Amino acid sequence: PSTVIWTERHPDAAAVELADAELLKAFPGVHTHKVHQALPVVPNSQEMTEIDDAVVAAQGGLPGAPPAYLIRGHGAYVWGASLFAAERHMEALVSLLDHALSLLSLEASP
Repeated sequence: PSTVIWTERHPDAAAVELADAELLKAFPGVHTHKVHQALPVVPNSQEMTEIDDAVVAAQGGLPGAPPAYLIRGHGAYVWGASLFAAERHMEALVSLLDHALSLLSLEASP
């Protein structure tokens, strides 16, 4: 649910900024938590070609993006060199977004 909630809570965001978290090391090429990665967010569509075009354009503008993207109001797509790697990427992404949403909830509390 956090992959959908994040896009609903930030309806105009083109990307999710992920930074300073040990769990980022779950993504390929990341060797330190001192990193900033931008996860693309693309509009939802019934036409896969529109989603494909949006993903290609978004990732081209975000070099070094993790092997994942969010479709607004739909959820996340991830990939990896193996099924194990793709599962690791999804678990990391969901945990990072859960954490970010929890922090936002705490900040909003009196």
